[in-house]
Amino acid sequence: MISSKANKIFEKIKKNLKGYEGKIIAIEVDSGDYFVGEDVLDAYEQGVKKHPGKEFFFKRVGAKTAFVVGAKISKQDFLDRLSLNMLA
Repeated sequence: MISSKANKIFEKIKKNLKGYEGKIIAIEVDSGDYFVGEDVLDAYEQGVKKHPGKEFFFKRVGAKTAFVVGAKISKQDFLDRLSLNMLA
């Protein structure tokens, strides 16, 4: 499962991430490579340059989750807001 592999990799690399609290990391689990970005899109774009066509697992440094989707927002509103945030 990608999440368990990614969490194992994260445990190994988290000491290297001091000073990056709040940033997003994209982890490519087959290689163990990771990419630090300001947001999901930034981290993903860095990762896909080196590993096109691969899946990535995202974590926010210093937090339990990268982001939370609330029950009080529609799927379309979420996607619209996500797109706007990535373009900003």
